[in-house]
Amino acid sequence: EIGELKKEMVQSGVYLQAPHCGGLGGERDSGYDSLRRRMSVWDRLTQTHPAWLLLAVSEEEAGRILLKQPPGVFLVRKSAALQRKVLSVRLEEDQESGTSISHFPVRESQYNQVLEKAMHKCVLKPLKSVIETALHDFQVSSGAWQQLRENLALAKTKKPEELGVDGAVPPDAVAIEKIRQKLLNMRKMYSPEKKVSLLLRVCKLIYTIMQDNSGRMYGADDFLPMLTYVVAQCDTPQLDTEIQYMMELLDPSLLQGEGGYYLTSAYGAMSLIKNFQEEQAARVLSSEARNTLHQWHRRRTAQRSMPCVDDFQNYLRVALQEPGVGCTAKTLVVHPYTTTEEVCSLCAHKFKIPDAENYALFLVTEETSQQLSPDTYPQRIKAELHSRPHAQVFHFVYRRVPNLNLCIPGMVRNGNCPQVE
Repeated sequence: EIGELKKEMVQSGVYLQAPHCGGLGGERDSGYDSLRRRMSVWDRLTQTHPAWLLLAVSEEEAGRILLKQPPGVFLVRKSAALQRKVLSVRLEEDQESGTSISHFPVRESQYNQVLEKAMHKCVLKPLKSVIETALHDFQVSSGAWQQLRENLALAKTKKPEELGVDGAVPPDAVAIEKIRQKLLNMRKMYSPEKKVSLLLRVCKLIYTIMQDNSGRMYGADDFLPMLTYVVAQCDTPQLDTEIQYMMELLDPSLLQGEGGYYLTSAYGAMSLIKNFQEEQAARVLSSEARNTLHQWHRRRTAQRSMPCVDDFQNYLRVALQEPGVGCTAKTLVVHPYTTTEEVCSLCAHKFKIPDAENYALFLVTEETSQQLSPDTYPQRIKAELHSRPHAQVFHFVYRRVPNLNLCIPGMVRNGNCPQVE
């Protein structure tokens, strides 16, 4: 980032003017080759000024702050318009333009990930065994460990259809053992990023087996019951601790995409097993598990412009609203250029609606409900809403066009109805 910034400053005619320090030069630093002359270690100690990290200030506020400071002071802020960090610098006043403040957008780069990996190696690697022991001891003392082992043993005796698997052929014994070994290998890793990468490979393997065995594609709603079945067959209660480790220590910026989606799915599968009852297999997440997921998401993504855990790229959460029944929600695979008309056709198929011509897709917020025109793109609408500085609660609802009675908290029959949070 700094290297790119220096290039932009040089191209813009901005230089750091450092007077010559005779006899105090010291070793030159090649990192300043792009400046008018190199700065020595002594120069950097005596000529630089504090850098302020003020992400919440606007460009005007940054200018007012820096005008009160000597040349050389700079701060880093978050630009709502550019959706990236901007470095604002106080310079000597330009005689031609009369300005003394310059703003340089900072290009996000791979250096953040490099630093994250270095922190994992320096901090997490030595503490891995301590963290795992603490988590395990807490589960044992609370009784959750014994309950999990008993529920896993019970769920392992169930057939796939008893766990909610609908038509898909499950992995055979050889594949189950292969998946089990991968989950056991996950315990040897200290990096949450590498753990999630391995979890992603496991989930993709399950998806591939489902499709190869049945000869058709499966959606997100078909995957969770199968993942629950596979986790039960693997009989690895340690996976619960691994999931907690990843959910709490993974960089929130890495929760986007497939890795974050499958991590949430793994949490859902373990929650179903924890709440498993012999007389009635739990096929949907309990309200307590859903609330835990939402609380985790809000805590781990605070002050970040990120999609919801239920709503990653290429996935769209849509609720079917029926009068007197409540809402049923499904996670659909919806690409950025999929139109509302195509999403409605997909909803009619998934929700088994016989008179689809009477239904439409609505964008429901806390205050409004708007029917989307057939040629709009729901994923673009979702991305635009997520990119706003102030987060807004919204839902995509598939319902009959004449019905204007929106779900309100008092009418909620289950955890899928849109409600004001």
